[in-house]
Order: sequence, then C-alpha cells, then structure tokens
Amino acid sequence: MTTRISLVVAAALLGSPVLATAQTLLSRPASVDRLTTSSHEKPVTTASHPKETVLALLHKRVDNLDWIDVPLEEVISWLRDESEGQVNVVPRWSQLGRANVNSDTAVTIRLNNTTVAEVLNELVDQLSADGEVRYRSAGNKLIISTGADFNRKMVLRIYDVTDILFRVPDFGQDAPSIELQRAGSQGSGGQPVIRSPGSSSAGGEQVEQYIRTRLEELARKIQRVIAPETWDTPNTEGRGRIEVFGRSLWVYNTAEVHEQIAGRFSIGD
Repeated sequence: MTTRISLVVAAALLGSPVLATAQTLLSRPASVDRLTTSSHEKPVTTASHPKETVLALLHKRVDNLDWIDVPLEEVISWLRDESEGQVNVVPRWSQLGRANVNSDTAVTIRLNNTTVAEVLNELVDQLSADGEVRYRSAGNKLIISTGADFNRKMVLRIYDVTDILFRVPDFGQDAPSIELQRAGSQGSGGQPVIRSPGSSSAGGEQVEQYIRTRLEELARKIQRVIAPETWDTPNTEGRGRIEVFGRSLWVYNTAEVHEQIAGRFSIGD
C-alpha cells in the first residue's frame, strides 16, 4: 500500500521548505497511542473497514473510571464490553509473561472525561515502566503484547513523498514549469505536471534527477535519525531496508519504525 510520509518528519530531515499544498495532502491522524476526541460520545458502530472499528473504540469517550487493584483480565473484559462485540481484544499472554505480566497483574486507574485510548495508555504505562508492553491494531483486533513481539514482524510500506520534497533549483532559462493546480486532474496521475519551455527534455530530466537526489538524501537521513540500529547498513546489522524507486521510498522495517516515519500504523495496513 502506498502512503504519505509524515510532513513534520520530512521537513525536519530535509531542512527545506515544503509545498504549501502538502499541508492538506499529507495530513494524518495522530498516533494510535495518543488519540483523543472532543465530542461527548463516539459510540462503537459497525464500520466499513475493520480498522475503522478499532479506531472508533479508541476514540470512544469514558466519563469516569475508579479502578483500584483491578486484575488485568477484568480490564480486558471491560475493553471487550466497550467495543460492543465489534473488536477482538487479544492479549498475548505468553509474550506478556516475559515482561512479568499475567492475567492477575493488578492496576489502579482513576480517570475522568477521557477516552479508551487514554485508558490503554495508562494501562500499558503501569504494566511496564520501560514501555515494553504495547498495543497495536490488526484488522478488527486490538492486540496487547510486547515491543519484542511486535517487532518480530517486518513490514514493507511504500511512501509517496513527491509532494513534500522540494525547493526546486535554478535551471536558468531552461527551467521547467511545475503546475501544482493540475496535480489532481485527470491524466496527471496525481503528480505535479512538469513542462519544459525549451526544445529538449533537459529541464524535465534535471527535475527528475533533483527529485531522486533529494529522495536518496531523505533515505540516508531517516536511517541516521530514526532507529538507526534497525537498518541494514555498512555500520549496523539491522534487518531494515530503505530503497528509492521512482518518486517513492520503499521501506522495510518494523511497525514501530513506520510509526516514527509516518504516524499511526496498523499491522493490517
């Protein structure tokens, strides 16, 4: 699946202005781990996509919780009740056991005017001070497990970053024109339309080479800044890979790394 890279991440890594149109094209929801909503109530309903059902549960408002030494198994049951049977809540007990967490592990949670997501945030914070216990969505499942468990699975994702790349260099009199207003028109393939005023295609070729150079620069900076130990490079022995193909970045890494690159991530994406 092709997705958009985070506007904030790309701007910070590239250190250059981004296209104004990217503000709307690249807007993404916040991380699953920090979803909130201002509405009074957002009930869980059958959604058109399983992932939307999980998001509806995470957004759901919770007026009041006053739990004192409640076993984790009871919290799991509460989550299932809150989902009204629409979401499969799956604790991976064998993996949680490695983090010294089991069905009898007690938690104390006192929250008012909150969301299910914030309840989960508080839950996993209490279960592991080092952040090892986490949750992820996968289809219509909400999985509670450990970082080591989630990071066993490597995921390939394609990021279209054309719209956020660039400050176009000065090509002189042969500079091509880039028609952003036609980027979404029929026949443009959703990409900016590049037209060279010269008799040759040199301007367009320069733009393509410039884009590739910027993509390669972005790929190197991602590897240096985001979880550098996870990449397969001459200096590290990780399993992650990142390649430039056309105007996209092909990234093969864990769900956690994808979240750092582009925000909220579902294992089932």
